[in-house]
Amino acid sequence: MKPTNNKNKNLQTINVTQQQLYSGPLPHPDILKGFKEINPDYPDRILKMAENHADCEIRNQDKIYSANSISLILGQVLTFLLGISGIVSGVVLALKGLSAPAITAIISGFAPIVISAIQNIKK
Repeated sequence: MKPTNNKNKNLQTINVTQQQLYSGPLPHPDILKGFKEINPDYPDRILKMAENHADCEIRNQDKIYSANSISLILGQVLTFLLGISGIVSGVVLALKGLSAPAITAIISGFAPIVISAIQNIKK
């Protein structure tokens, strides 16, 4: 048998990996410089695209907020009309002498309102 060499036993291999991540509509400045070497107009075009993207995001957010506001107001108005129609139909049925359908009309008019209110309280 050959004698073993003790020098080789203490060797270690270290692998180092470096990674750079960039997020957003604009690339890293070094990448922009590379684009400028290809065509001097590219960095300006890329910046303009990023600005247009930001403007579009702002407009979309504004539309979402407006739609949510309209939906909230419309829901409140329609809920109010549902309650009023339940009361009116209950009164009309009661005046005709139909007490059971009158009570049913009033309950069915207010049941969705009460259920929605209870769900909102739980949130």
